[in-house]
Amino acid sequence: MSVIETYAEKWGRHTGLNGFRTIDYCNGASGYEWDEFHVLRGPDGLLYVGHGFGCSCNYFGDTSPADLTCINGWHDAVKRLRAWVTSESWAEDQRRPVALELESRLSASRPRKRIALAKDWWQQ
Repeated sequence: MSVIETYAEKWGRHTGLNGFRTIDYCNGASGYEWDEFHVLRGPDGLLYVGHGFGCSCNYFGDTSPADLTCINGWHDAVKRLRAWVTSESWAEDQRRPVALELESRLSASRPRKRIALAKDWWQQ
């Protein structure tokens, strides 16, 4: 059975995440600041999470693959999302509502730990 995933973001050559695709994410800040949590599919077919924050001078695409965490499926993503919400942050109050929405979407989409990727993954 093949798996069809939709992606919120396809990271290209001009980013630190070339070959990764964001399945879903949430942003706990607004304006010129960002505070994001991403669930991504790696070029190896594995599931990853990553988070970061900053201002208009950088963005999540500047993240290095070494800063991502390989996870065991959507349950693990939700566990790490909950930890992100409760970690000490200037945007903690803004994180909670967007994280609840992301958790709901992940519960519905249930991304797998690994999927088989088409050979033309990079061209899609």
